[in-house]
Amino acid sequence: MASTCVCGGLMPYKAIYVYFLKRESLLHTIQKLCKAYQYQHLKKSEHATQVIKECCYHANLVTVFDINSGEGLDKYILYAILTGASSSSRIDQLNLALLWNRPDIAGNYIFPEIGVQTTESLEELMTSALLDEKVEFVQLLIMNGLVMTDYLTAQNLRKLYNEACVPNSHIMELLLSSSEADYYYLFDIHNILQALVKRHNNPVYLNDTKEGFNNNSSLNYATFQDPYEELLLWAMLSGRTDLGRVMWERCHHPLSAALIVTVIFHSLWRSLGAKNTELREIYFEQKAVFERLAVEFVSACYKEDPVNALALIEHLNPKWGNVDCLELGFIAKDLTFLSSPCCQVSVDLTWHRGMVRAPALAIPSAIFFPFLIWTRLFKFLRLGDDGGELTHFQKVVVFYRSPIVKFFMHAMSFFIFLSFYAYTVLFDLQYHMSISEIILLCWVLTFIIGEINEISNEPSSGIFKSLRDYWENHWNRFESITHFLAIMAYILRLWRQTFYWGRILYAANTWIFFTRILRYYHVNYHLGPKLIIFYRMVTEILIFMALLINFILGYGIASQALLIPAPARSFNISTLMDIGKTVFFLPYWQMYGELSLDNMQGEDTNICQLSSEEIYCENPSEYTWAVHIMLVFYLIIGNIMLLNLLIAIFTNIRNGAQYTNVNTFSKYEYYQILLTYLLLMVLATPTIL
Repeated sequence: MASTCVCGGLMPYKAIYVYFLKRESLLHTIQKLCKAYQYQHLKKSEHATQVIKECCYHANLVTVFDINSGEGLDKYILYAILTGASSSSRIDQLNLALLWNRPDIAGNYIFPEIGVQTTESLEELMTSALLDEKVEFVQLLIMNGLVMTDYLTAQNLRKLYNEACVPNSHIMELLLSSSEADYYYLFDIHNILQALVKRHNNPVYLNDTKEGFNNNSSLNYATFQDPYEELLLWAMLSGRTDLGRVMWERCHHPLSAALIVTVIFHSLWRSLGAKNTELREIYFEQKAVFERLAVEFVSACYKEDPVNALALIEHLNPKWGNVDCLELGFIAKDLTFLSSPCCQVSVDLTWHRGMVRAPALAIPSAIFFPFLIWTRLFKFLRLGDDGGELTHFQKVVVFYRSPIVKFFMHAMSFFIFLSFYAYTVLFDLQYHMSISEIILLCWVLTFIIGEINEISNEPSSGIFKSLRDYWENHWNRFESITHFLAIMAYILRLWRQTFYWGRILYAANTWIFFTRILRYYHVNYHLGPKLIIFYRMVTEILIFMALLINFILGYGIASQALLIPAPARSFNISTLMDIGKTVFFLPYWQMYGELSLDNMQGEDTNICQLSSEEIYCENPSEYTWAVHIMLVFYLIIGNIMLLNLLIAIFTNIRNGAQYTNVNTFSKYEYYQILLTYLLLMVLATPTIL
């Protein structure tokens, strides 16, 4: 048994005795030491000498250290134990070092003795180190013989996921939503990744099911192309973020791996809602960490080699649905990544797709007069590595297939639709349906068909999930509302009794259709950021209206209760509509200066109430003074305080936009439009049919 020698008390004897072990004058040496240390109890010293002699017969097992060194007693105890162990139990020594979490001892004392080991001998150690999130040990095992491609089989990864399922953990909740079994297979993990990322295609995961395992046990030994990425996913889902960072550094494709992690954390953050703010904050912070890693990585690559950096972010990943890094960043809403210089260059190149020069003012003319494509107004990329010129036909194909040209064609088609809609509503909306209204209805139906086609192209599996993903886009919700109102307007105008409401919906939908034009402004570098500020102001207006409605209704009801006392009213639909106008709209316009003081005076007439004992009469005009006083306080609060509060809020939003960089949000919307027009056909509605 090895022993540890601590410098203090009798311990200096022991330490020095090791040095003088081969000298014959042992007792004489001890006596000198006793005098030097003023040790007077000779019998005790003789006993101590005998103990020291017995210890020193195995001097190689003695560990001497200074207790004041600050290195920790556990290190020297472990070192003493390892010194006394035989060379045949080195793996047990590694297990002991792992248990004590002393990678320094394992690296400095154990591995130099045993050399590089095989993956099989280190497999259990690696599993324990991963589950215990002992990052330094994981790195140490990788550097000393463990080949991750051989280690990470389907069986080991399945074992890691099952042993990481701690009760009440979020990964446990996700697995329970995927399967009710007690033991989970990689196919269950595939379902989780499919739900979080909406794209996941890995044959090992798909084949690793309970039925597949029973039919073919060799599936246990299936390996992965990039084991570090699989361990990164496991570490992120199981909450081992420090370990995940190490795995990410060793991934074959670190950029796409970092973006996949941001997608996962973004989906996890959204899945929690507002019920777990602490865990949501952790997910948000980890998403920001890996987004920053992705930005730093792509910026360094772009600075070193711009061409290969562009190829890197545009590389399609078959494992994740053949999407590139830009689309992964879009799914995760990585605004900083999408606004990085490399990504913006890629977006601009894709927006023009094969054209070096394409003036915005010349594109509409070239759409109608294709011969302009061959003029010097447009310049195209050369063909292949030899730099050959495109033929006239190839230039036409490249021109009409570019997203910017599709954008102009669909925008012009929509402007024509708005003009036709405005003409129909203003001049040709009659009780007997006209030809223009039938054409307008067919045009709206082509929009609806386009939206149905967009829903069918959603990557989620199942109609309900596709509808959910479609509805998440605020512009999709906006368009769905306009199409619904258009169909409702058409249905209501079919009958005489409801034609009145049909005309109102037609007219109201005109304003909503014109608001849709705002989406086209996002492609402009000047208008795009202004729209982001506008959207923020709209949100603040809704909050402001929640404050304002209290004062409007309070003052409106109080004033009307005095101007028209209860006995003068009867409870019916017509009276309720009149009250709604006077209670809400009149105070609202008064806030903007339309005081309408003539309407703020009670009628000069007596209203009498008859009871069993007496008759009581009152004149509403006598309450006019009280209503005017209420008006004064209402205008002070509503007109002066609340409106100035709204102005201050808008000013704060505008000033804050200079620091929060609304350009990142605008570039995100710009890329969203790019994705939309990449998938659209050249022909715009209604010619698409």
